[in-house]
Amino acid sequence: MANISPQSAKHKVLADADVVIMAGGSGERFWPVSRHKKPKQLLRLYGEKTLIEQAFDRGARLVGKERVYIVAGERLRAAIVNALPRFEAANYIAEPMARNTTACLALAASFIERESGNETVMAVLTADHLIEDGDMFYETLKTAIGRAASTYDLVAIGMRPTTPDTGFGYLELGEVLSETEEDKASASAPKINRIARFTEKPDLETAEGFVRGGKHLWNSGMFFWRIGVFFQALDRYQPAMAREMTGLRAGAGDWPSGDSLRAIFERLESLPVDKAVMEKADRVSAVVGEFGWEDVGSWDSLSRVLKRDDSENWSVGPTIAIDATDNIIYNEHCDGEPQPPEIVLYGVEGLVVVRTPGAIMITTRARAQDVKKTVSHIKSTGRDDLL
Repeated sequence: MANISPQSAKHKVLADADVVIMAGGSGERFWPVSRHKKPKQLLRLYGEKTLIEQAFDRGARLVGKERVYIVAGERLRAAIVNALPRFEAANYIAEPMARNTTACLALAASFIERESGNETVMAVLTADHLIEDGDMFYETLKTAIGRAASTYDLVAIGMRPTTPDTGFGYLELGEVLSETEEDKASASAPKINRIARFTEKPDLETAEGFVRGGKHLWNSGMFFWRIGVFFQALDRYQPAMAREMTGLRAGAGDWPSGDSLRAIFERLESLPVDKAVMEKADRVSAVVGEFGWEDVGSWDSLSRVLKRDDSENWSVGPTIAIDATDNIIYNEHCDGEPQPPEIVLYGVEGLVVVRTPGAIMITTRARAQDVKKTVSHIKSTGRDDLL
């Protein structure tokens, strides 16, 4: 492996960074709108653009469209490429099968290393979050890229928790790391801390303590590292996976065929990168994000994204609400289809009502996180037409 050395200038970053967008998720909590052929990231849940369009635009603004890569399954290639006319189709990295985020990112790192070398910073961005992408967002990303470029750190962006949410991972902040003179002169400059500990999806009592204590951040799922540093960490903490990647990396010959790649992935353990690498590494830091951010993870989260309508509900599509409040209504209008019928709610509260041309789902906001169980049940009955 080539020697990896720190780069000197903190903000000598954008010319030496590539963006990776993980877009292979199935978005089962947004069923029945999210389906296998059109998962969550290809939906317009809010605004005029799909989530993947928003993510691509953020990456292109940061590093240029030529250096944005998307990782997802082969089955989504055509849909994603067609949804992104500015995207370089050759930058689509097809996963042969789902093997969680460590394998996904190792695959992406191997692919990009062939193009950019092992000193380039790999900026991992999310495909399905709502982000207020103003100046503070880009300054935070530049700070994270700069930290990764100039140190041996694996870098995460952490968000200040606003509620004791048990669906997030939490980062415990350690020592404040050195700042440049420029940062010290600016009260608004993003702050960098050593990460003392990761906690994945704590119970409610623990999460409440984290919020009260003020020393924890939500893990945003955005990561930054130089490719060589990432592979050094992978070799140390997941040596079996690192060995499998040897045949994919720069200098290993042609990129393998689909069958060969599938054979490699079949041998890989399914591991989230947080647990497989980040939690184990001794050089992990967090840049504190002070921009607007929302992990739109379930139907109930739309209450934090959409504005309440005049009847005190959150609705998309034709809706009439009578003596009905605190409901979330999503009435899908597909391209090429006639105007959907009105959904009329009377005398109810706290519901989620979702209508698509092929299915209608009704649950409570309190059970919105459990929609995945509905999908599991449908799978068990063999109703693939609903998936």
